Amino acid sequence: MGGMGGWSLLEKQKFAGFICIAGSRGRGWRVKNQTPVLFLHGKDDEVVPTGPTLGMHRWLLSAGRKSKFVVVEDTGHDILFSAMPRIMAEVKIWLEGVE
Repeated sequence: MGGMGGWSLLEKQKFAGFICIAGSRGRGWRVKNQTPVLFLHGKDDEVVPTGPTLGMHRWLLSAGRKSKFVVVEDTGHDILFSAMPRIMAEVKIWLEGVE
């Protein structure tokens, strides 16, 4: 489904946590619930730039929400295939902190 599709689900209901991989929702979107979010983004992503995703992360933090933003070096939009060990390590750490 991708990161953008996941945001559509999150707008409708609350989940224990949401992991957004190389996806952004764009300006004007606002989370209406308290679902914690983990953003994973390849530094060299040329399909979805990191800027809008980082902006969403910063907005969530400013609104008092739980959010973590991780940039994975030496990978692009293919982050799932090129950096799986690093992604799984970050997900494990994050899940341990989600209530």
